[in-house]
Amino acid sequence: DHLLQTFDNQLEHTALHSFCQNPIINASLSVYISRAKDLGIPIEYGIALPEQLAMEETDLAILLANLLENAITATRKLPPAEQSIRLSLMNKGNQLFLRLENSSAQPLQLGGDGLPRTRAAGHGTGMVSLSLFAKKYAAFVSFSEEKGRVQLLMHWHQPGTMESPSHEPPVQSNE
Repeated sequence: DHLLQTFDNQLEHTALHSFCQNPIINASLSVYISRAKDLGIPIEYGIALPEQLAMEETDLAILLANLLENAITATRKLPPAEQSIRLSLMNKGNQLFLRLENSSAQPLQLGGDGLPRTRAAGHGTGMVSLSLFAKKYAAFVSFSEEKGRVQLLMHWHQPGTMESPSHEPPVQSNE
């Protein structure tokens, strides 16, 4: 409830930009991409989502808000020349793919569930959100770190679409 109130307050003070066709996801991206830019953090993004998804769009919006907030927090601890965030989110057929990469001053510490752990007071809700999302949507989640850059990869099927129907046109012959 507190997260939604905070998000509403931030949204009121944020000009909406068009990052994707989905209005709920677009609102979440607008708040956090604008925030990164306002803080002077270079952020690259590629978003390819349809207007409607076959999942609860607020789940993805909240996940993105938490993940981008974590990335901004981690990146801000570095000198400006070392700060950067990259986000890729795309829909292919019935599947969604997310990649988030950010610079980080702290080494990545993973818990037994494979998710990053923090002992800082008032932190960790983003990973709880990610864990709940991953369970609900049976998402593949992988964190890695290399040369001061943390990368999250996620992949999941939209609900009710676990079968992978072919979206390719039938093979045609010119013979």
